[in-house]
Amino acid sequence: MVLIGALLCSSMERAIIHWILVFSLCASFILVKGAVAANAPGFITIDCGSNREYLDKGTGIWYESDKKFVETGENWKVAGSSNLNDPYFGKASRTARCFPEGVRNCYTLTRVPQQQRYLIRAIFIYNNYDGKNQNMTFDIHLGVNLWDTVSLDSESYWSFTEIIYTHTSDSIQICLVKTGQSTPCISSLELRPLSSSVYALNSTTNSPLLLYLRTDIASLDAPEYVRYKDDVYDRIWRYDRDVDSWQSLELDNYSTAIDIGSNKSDSYKVPSKVMRSVATSQIVSDALEFSYSSVLGIEVENSSGYYTYFHFAEIEQLGVGKKRIIDITLNSQSILSEPLVLEYLKPVTVSSAYTAHGDINVSISATSGSEAPPILNALEIYRFVPEIDFPTDAKDVCAIEDIKSAYQITKLNWQGDPCRPTQFTWEGLNCTSHKNARIKSLNLRSSKLSGQINISFSYFTELEFLDLSDNELEGPVPEFLAELPKLKVLNLTKNKLSGLIPEALLKKADNKSLQLSVADNPNLCKKYSCNKKNFFVPLIASFPALIVILFIVLGFWISKRRQKGPTLHIPTKDKLDCRKEVCLESKQKAFSYSEILNITDNLKTIIGEGGFGKVYLGVLQDHTQAAVKLLSVSSTQGFKEFQSEVELHRSIRHRNLVSLVGYCDEGEIKALIYEYMANGNLHRHLSKQHPNVLKWDERLNIAIDVAN
Repeated sequence: MVLIGALLCSSMERAIIHWILVFSLCASFILVKGAVAANAPGFITIDCGSNREYLDKGTGIWYESDKKFVETGENWKVAGSSNLNDPYFGKASRTARCFPEGVRNCYTLTRVPQQQRYLIRAIFIYNNYDGKNQNMTFDIHLGVNLWDTVSLDSESYWSFTEIIYTHTSDSIQICLVKTGQSTPCISSLELRPLSSSVYALNSTTNSPLLLYLRTDIASLDAPEYVRYKDDVYDRIWRYDRDVDSWQSLELDNYSTAIDIGSNKSDSYKVPSKVMRSVATSQIVSDALEFSYSSVLGIEVENSSGYYTYFHFAEIEQLGVGKKRIIDITLNSQSILSEPLVLEYLKPVTVSSAYTAHGDINVSISATSGSEAPPILNALEIYRFVPEIDFPTDAKDVCAIEDIKSAYQITKLNWQGDPCRPTQFTWEGLNCTSHKNARIKSLNLRSSKLSGQINISFSYFTELEFLDLSDNELEGPVPEFLAELPKLKVLNLTKNKLSGLIPEALLKKADNKSLQLSVADNPNLCKKYSCNKKNFFVPLIASFPALIVILFIVLGFWISKRRQKGPTLHIPTKDKLDCRKEVCLESKQKAFSYSEILNITDNLKTIIGEGGFGKVYLGVLQDHTQAAVKLLSVSSTQGFKEFQSEVELHRSIRHRNLVSLVGYCDEGEIKALIYEYMANGNLHRHLSKQHPNVLKWDERLNIAIDVAN
């Protein structure tokens, strides 16, 4: 909006030059960084402990520094290892971030596409770089639930854990939790977007899947690991054949004979280096048999759900009319509705969910009609991870995060979810026991808060106790505190608050529904009882002094007008002035803050976020959808954007600008209500993951429209 406003005030020549520069910069960015990411769309790769971003030439993956994702910890260099130049783990294996202080330390990834299924991998490297020669044991949490327990001894070089997870909230939080004497450390975090058609999760709970095993069963000469770029999803495949009686067959030209990526029916896309070989039995009647525990070494947990993925591809030409037909059983129960007939060079994946009651025994056998023995190319096993805890209510999370940012609160345990798990509840908070907890008590006494009382406190609709005493808060006591429906105790003592106490708060205090404490605020007073012993009294004794007062008041008024937030001035129809596409007619409606809460269902659904603040989905009285941009009080840049948008919509209406439906301008509370764009934003249509990604001519037309 700011750019558009600037162009409107500029000549056509300046506009043309401006957009040439913009497109030149964009083209440079695309060539430098876009080309890097072109082979890895949607990848998020964080080098923990690194201070810079870089392209790892060995892996072809772009790495980001972890500085913007985490607030605590220390950087360490991993030295003295022969594996530092491992082509599969690259430069990220040279650094680590460790957390000697605090119990829970968290990475927070924001603006991650919602409803996206991800493979999330955390890699840990120790190599005794701290000289303590200790065994590392700690927990890693995904959100509010346990992801895995990490164990790494001083002789082990590295370890990793993977989980498949569908992202549904505003952010992804990954936390390292200290459980003993050792210091948690992490080397890298990797997020890889998956197709929604693979690794189907539990349909009722959408809980994650924890990787137990991913193995290339029978490769004869493959490297120790296979991953990106061979695997488009960047899964790590290890060669691991534990059954000596099995034979291995390998097709020399398999990698060129089959193009996994071109087979649209094969959504799992197991790499050719893995699928080009198979394990098989010596005769048709012999089955391939193994157990999870005794053969694969998996510690099976009773009553836990396991998801197994069997990957097959026929690599032998059996002759005209001959077929390989197989059946699969788990503990003697077939998992197939009908036998599987394999076709030459056509990959197929069979998945099965099974609840363990003791060890799990697998048998892959040829049916009586098969003319070849059973085979298996690759295998994956995951454990279903139940969700024990549920995150804090999203509105409360947004509010407390805004407060943390606005007042720059640096309490050590203010990381991760504010209320869950309960043993990690943030200092000063007390929460309800609801499924999605709500904040019911907030104690920020002596927390070095300064500035005005932030509007985000108004979002705590379950708040019963609020203590803001012994800080440096100034300005008026806001009206919205009286609108908190369950507030019983409000302590504002020992601050620098000024002006009148809202009458609604005084009424609640009078009828005993609210315990209100406001002592030690020298410039704060009740209605009709303000301290009259001020500098006005002696000055009014003389007429010249009165003149001085008037000048002071006038100067103060002018100063306040300049500092004051924007007020929307809507032109009337008698000032209507339409010229072609630009029109000064305005039909914007003024909304109260209570109306904003009503149309957004108490700010329930966030559909965007920027320097201005958050954008919420709303429904107007006529049932039309709207986008409500609510200014964040803590954002100075957002305030400037608010001013720019107000000035822009005051003066013009244009087919290329989203229509302004209305506005809210109540003191600190400022919001703009726009028509809702159901097709999403421009970023979404530029993404390769979008089914109808914009073509270059369409992009150029959009740029020209914006310039116009």
